[in-house]
Amino acid sequence: MHQEFSIKNSFIAVCGFFKDCYLKDRQRLILGWPVIFGCGILAYFSLSQQPKALTVGALFASSLLFVAVARHRWLSVAICAFCLGFGVSHLRTVGLNTFMIDQRVQHFSFTGIVADIEDTQRGVRLLLHLKEQPASYEAIQTIRLSLRASLPVPDIGTEIKGEATLLPLGGVLSESGYNFRRVAYFQRINATGQLLSYQEISRR
Repeated sequence: MHQEFSIKNSFIAVCGFFKDCYLKDRQRLILGWPVIFGCGILAYFSLSQQPKALTVGALFASSLLFVAVARHRWLSVAICAFCLGFGVSHLRTVGLNTFMIDQRVQHFSFTGIVADIEDTQRGVRLLLHLKEQPASYEAIQTIRLSLRASLPVPDIGTEIKGEATLLPLGGVLSESGYNFRRVAYFQRINATGQLLSYQEISRR
C-alpha cells in the first residue's frame, strides 16, 4: 500500500514539474515535441524484436483515447508525439521489406558494380549493386563481400563479373551488442559472403 502511494505521489510530482515548465515557457515548448517524437523512434529501435502491427496499432489507438479523456492537454500531446514516432518507425521498417537470405549459397555467379570499398582489420570488403544474377535469386540486389587477400582491389564504379559464396547476415551477438542484421536491413543489403574470383568488365 505504501509503495503504491509512493508511486502515485512520484507520478503526480513529475506531472506537476512538466506542467510548471509548460506554463512558464509554453512559447518555446513546441521545440520539445521533436525530442519526444525522437524518443518514440529510439524506443522502437531499442526493442530486441520487431513488434507486430496489431501491437503498434493498439498503442496508437490507446494514445488517441488518452488524448480524448485526458485533462492535461500538454501531457496528451506529448504521449501522441511519442506514439507517432514509434508508429512511423514501424511503418518505415515494414515499408522497406528488404529481402535477406536465410541459408548459405554456394557458387553464386553475378555481374555487378562496386559501390563502396571498406578496409577492415579482417581485410577489404566490397559493396556491390548487382546487374545480373541467377533467375532463382532475382531478389538479391545488393551484397557485401569480403575480398580474398590474393585478389586485387577494384576501383569504385568498376563493373565486375565474378563468383562468390553468400551467407546469411548475422544478428546481434549479445543483448547489448551491435545488430549487424538490422543495420544491413536498412541499408538494403541482402547477403554477405566472400568473393572467390572476378574479372573486370569495364571501369567508369
